[in-house]
Amino acid sequence: DRVLYLDLDVLPIGSLDLILATLNGTVPFAGLRRPGKNGLWSDVMYWEGDYSHIWLDWYGARCPKPEGGDRIVIGDALDGAFTDLCELFPSQIAWFGALDASPDAATFQHPMHNHWTPPEGAKLVVMQGFPKPHQLERGERSWLPIETDHLLHARTSRPENVTA
Repeated sequence: DRVLYLDLDVLPIGSLDLILATLNGTVPFAGLRRPGKNGLWSDVMYWEGDYSHIWLDWYGARCPKPEGGDRIVIGDALDGAFTDLCELFPSQIAWFGALDASPDAATFQHPMHNHWTPPEGAKLVVMQGFPKPHQLERGERSWLPIETDHLLHARTSRPENVTA
């Protein structure tokens, strides 16, 4: 079995056919290395074969919750042996967001102040930190394909008769 996992904070903005064709049969497990950081980041992962031992070992250890979350659990189980998707596809994966900020941080600056658009040829946008995809205002997501924009709008809009 082949699996491509995209976290909810990852926006596909183009065809993933070339990425999948390139990975097919060439790497057993691939994930992201965040720019300037070490270890696996589990926003986008691809694997071939059975990796159920990761979950079974975690569950057997009584579901520990390490600092860093699932990426630490998965990275430790792989013993760091994974292919970096950013290295394989440097122009097709774009990082967006304030990587080390929170929306309440005094130093937070919304990336859209710079009128950010993904690099030409990007197929995936990894929304790290803030804002999250659903926090983008309609005018801030003009770079999204219309299908993705409609999905985000449907997700973030609420019928008039529903209250929070």
